[in-house]
Amino acid sequence: MDDSRRLFFILCGLAAAAAVTFAAISTALYFAVRRQRLESPSRTSGRPFCCPGEAEEMYRYINTTLNPCTDFFGFACSKVIALKLWKQTSVSAELVQAMITGVMPKGLKMGDAGAFLTAYYSSCVNTVSRQDFFLSTLARALVRRTEMLLKKPYSRNAFVYITAVSLQYNLPSVIDVTFSPIRSELFLKDFTICTANDMSAIAMVAAVNALKAATSATRTVKSEVKFVRWMCEQLEALSWKNATYDNSKELATFDREVWNVGDLEAGLSAVGYTMQNVSAIHVQGVHEIRLIHDLLSAEWQNLTARHMSAYLLWHSVVYGAEEFDTSHGASAQSLFDVCEKSVSRVPLVWNRFMVETLTSLDKDKEARTIFANVKDAVLSDCRASLLFEGEDAVRLEAFFKELKLVTPIEANEKSALFPQPALDFAENLLQSCAYNFEATKRLQWGSFTGNEEYYRHLAFVKSRYCILSATYYGFILPGSPNSQIPNTALLGRLLAEGLWHMVMYGIHWSSKTTENIVRLESCFVENYMSEEDERTVPIAFVTALALSSILNAFSWADWHTEKPAWSLWTLSHAQFFYTFDAYHRCPGESSPENARAFNAPLMYVEDFANAFDCSPDAAMAKAGRCPLRAASQP
Repeated sequence: MDDSRRLFFILCGLAAAAAVTFAAISTALYFAVRRQRLESPSRTSGRPFCCPGEAEEMYRYINTTLNPCTDFFGFACSKVIALKLWKQTSVSAELVQAMITGVMPKGLKMGDAGAFLTAYYSSCVNTVSRQDFFLSTLARALVRRTEMLLKKPYSRNAFVYITAVSLQYNLPSVIDVTFSPIRSELFLKDFTICTANDMSAIAMVAAVNALKAATSATRTVKSEVKFVRWMCEQLEALSWKNATYDNSKELATFDREVWNVGDLEAGLSAVGYTMQNVSAIHVQGVHEIRLIHDLLSAEWQNLTARHMSAYLLWHSVVYGAEEFDTSHGASAQSLFDVCEKSVSRVPLVWNRFMVETLTSLDKDKEARTIFANVKDAVLSDCRASLLFEGEDAVRLEAFFKELKLVTPIEANEKSALFPQPALDFAENLLQSCAYNFEATKRLQWGSFTGNEEYYRHLAFVKSRYCILSATYYGFILPGSPNSQIPNTALLGRLLAEGLWHMVMYGIHWSSKTTENIVRLESCFVENYMSEEDERTVPIAFVTALALSSILNAFSWADWHTEKPAWSLWTLSHAQFFYTFDAYHRCPGESSPENARAFNAPLMYVEDFANAFDCSPDAAMAKAGRCPLRAASQP
């Protein structure tokens, strides 16, 4: 190392040491002042500290060597981020552990969804490492469900098979079919396979044997492989074309260029949809899909029928097995990871598990009480702000009057028949996919869908329903005198943020109201953030307004009185409120942008600086700027 570089590092080291020393001294002085104030009898009067258990957990991860008045982000989140101990991740981790082991966390019971997922995971781990066995059982399970279609694979039966395996079982065949009921769009994509590997060869054996056992058909693997090669030669000679067909005026063109419309209607009908649900059909690989259609038509039937059933099934088995291929990572951990990750393909099964595990009628009651109070608080602040005049004021009142909270128990789809666990992983896989498809379809037809606006763990549907995620119920405490502060800090603040998000960004207002909102947001950015923070401004802005509403609506005796919280740690309920909430929402990484977005809302509310006895010139003491009323003044 040359002298200049050595000098550079020495100077950096001295500067760092000086900074650490200064921080230690300032922090020591801060806590010394707090201890002196705590010794005063007036600072310890009233009821005892609400939440010693929560304080004990927080203390392990809060960086108490930092001064919260200087940088609350560092105080609350530096350890959490460094140790990767995000609170929201821990709830999911506990549920995953319960799924894997079958042992529920203390105080929780295993329901139907939990029992099914445990069987799903266990059968997955015991099966997918044996590739031959898995592909064989998957092929047989598919044939059991589609035998009548595969026995006579003319174009209609083939398309019904393709639609069913794509939509119901999430296993593409030669064509991948996807459908968006909300957008009313159907997508068809050529998914033919022309690249051979070990797994595709094993899958062909599995497909041929499964069809032989079910249909008594005479076919050989060799002849099927020869047919695949011939098909690929035909496909390679075609040019790729994408096209979109309007259902109202281009079905005849679709019928001529892609596939028989009657077959399309039959395929949709088999899974519970009709052509009335479709406004447009998007096709990728028009010529390839048309070739498959023509090979299944009557004039080709004698030449290709004995091959097409195996060809269709083979594709489904290959695509079904790809997700569970552990050949590239032979370790036990890779096997566990593959099986755990596969649960994401059936989100409504997992959601039902969360609803069973995390929710309760008592928590629902607590959520409704908090929602009613928060809704009143935000509406009151909106009225006082004078942001909304004339028709917008009327629309504002109507929005809050009509908005209802939908709890996870209410939103959970119960009418779809839940599967029973099996020993066979292929059965568990197909059953879970079929349930997820049916439950999704019924939810899409229900009241809680359409015109959705999302904010964190909330979904606002049609500006009438506020749907709360089951994930967040892991943080709600059953109602009790001591649960009010932690529940308000987490759930109350989330609901207030969601309501302000809808008011600021989710509703189309008149130009004058929009100007008022933009003026208020610009003031907030100018005083509390930076122009570089465009990505994080909307969340920080509504969080600041939400905190203000929460503090205006809720009051506690001895709010700023410091009390023994845990061991030698002392906290006021106000300090606990801010710290507890911060501990639960630390971001994934530490950055100046994240720090500004985290700290800005706390600077906005005057109560924060009062809670931590911040001096008027402290970095976190900047309240009083950009009041809501001022936003309505040009």
